[in-house]
Amino acid sequence: MDIGGGASSLAGHLLSRGYTDISVADISEAALGRARDALGDDAERVAWVTADVRAQDFGRRFDLWHDRAVFHFMVDEADRANYLTILRGSLACRGEAIIATFGPDGPRQCSGLPVQRYGVEQLHDALGEEFEPVSSVLVDHPTPSGNRQQFLYGRFRLTTDPLEHRGG
Repeated sequence: MDIGGGASSLAGHLLSRGYTDISVADISEAALGRARDALGDDAERVAWVTADVRAQDFGRRFDLWHDRAVFHFMVDEADRANYLTILRGSLACRGEAIIATFGPDGPRQCSGLPVQRYGVEQLHDALGEEFEPVSSVLVDHPTPSGNRQQFLYGRFRLTTDPLEHRGG
């Protein structure tokens, strides 16, 4: 699952490497449409989901959850809690989440919206103890305008059965 995948070319790259179970979710139907159009006939091999990740039941569990810089927009506690409920319910036990957020020295806003910046410990605290850190890296990412923004890429493994977090 590629969360916030929008117009990204990741799905095409994964298809070209032989992956077959690919889902892309984004709040923007227009962005998803651009990605679908770029893939041509191969777009039929990808599940495209227009969704607000804070409220979407994906109806299945994924082995990998890739967050393309969505979580750092969850500045409100309720938004973070809703996102994490969906993440826990959508990730298979021992599944992994790769979360891209602005790092500790990253910008305080993106596209005019406030963001939450994270170090790896703060991101782990936000995800919760049922996630174990696997790896992380800080990267200075170049923007289209030539500036640099610090990103944290954190990889975490869900160590408990997601059903335990659905209140049942």
